Amino acid sequence: MTEITGRTRVFAILADPIAQVKAPQGLNRLMAERGVDGVMVPLHVAAADLPTVVAGLRATRSFGGAIVTVPHKTAIVPLLDAVSDAARLVGAVNAVRREPDGRLVGEILDGAGFV
Repeated sequence: MTEITGRTRVFAILADPIAQVKAPQGLNRLMAERGVDGVMVPLHVAAADLPTVVAGLRATRSFGGAIVTVPHKTAIVPLLDAVSDAARLVGAVNAVRREPDGRLVGEILDGAGFV
């Protein structure tokens, strides 16, 4: 990873519990290898706090997106501005991206990952 600055895009993985997650290590390595000015951090978010955390991330201009895992995949859907057709169909999201206009858009990638 290169130097983290005010231009660095911050990505998160939202989970409860969080200690077992491995995504930040792998994604930080990939971003560094590809010259992406980004960093992923694990955020331990209790279910009751998810709306507050999403509101805070929405207000964080350097926030680029998130991986969403247990227990938040279904609870995050109504907190987003839009979700893909697949996410709407299954009622769950495991990836959130921030659009250039600031909207938070959810996607479900479990099926594609399984295939």
